Amino acid sequence: MLDPANIAAKENIVSCYVELSKYYNTKKNYKGVINSLKGILKYKPEKAPLIKVDLANAYNNYGVTLMNQGKYQKAIENFQKALKVRPDSKVAKENIAYCYINQGVEYHKKGDLIKAKQMFKKAIKAAPGTKAEEIAKNNLAAIKGE
Repeated sequence: MLDPANIAAKENIVSCYVELSKYYNTKKNYKGVINSLKGILKYKPEKAPLIKVDLANAYNNYGVTLMNQGKYQKAIENFQKALKVRPDSKVAKENIAYCYINQGVEYHKKGDLIKAKQMFKKAIKAAPGTKAEEIAKNNLAAIKGE
């Protein structure tokens, strides 16, 4: 059993889980990603700064996995958890925007332009000054031109 006071050991374990989750993600093995991230989520970020970084990365990686599966609301929840741990995470903010963009595209394909516009506007608000904002603005402009 891991000594709860051994912060360095926790950091190393979490780092291994993060790298494993990234590997599984590149292989599109989402079950492997989720299982790796569940291993990370057992640890609390209160005492070790590196665990906070890895935990934020874990939430972000898990969110990307869910986003790739089309589970946008669950993905957004995980990106928001990443932001609670690391409020300065531009990646998490931009990933939230990509969830909204993807939803907007799906609504557009279904012919629901009102909901598509709403999603693109949410994306713009979620990640100002990013590539995602630019994409959302372009998609919104395209709808207005229809």
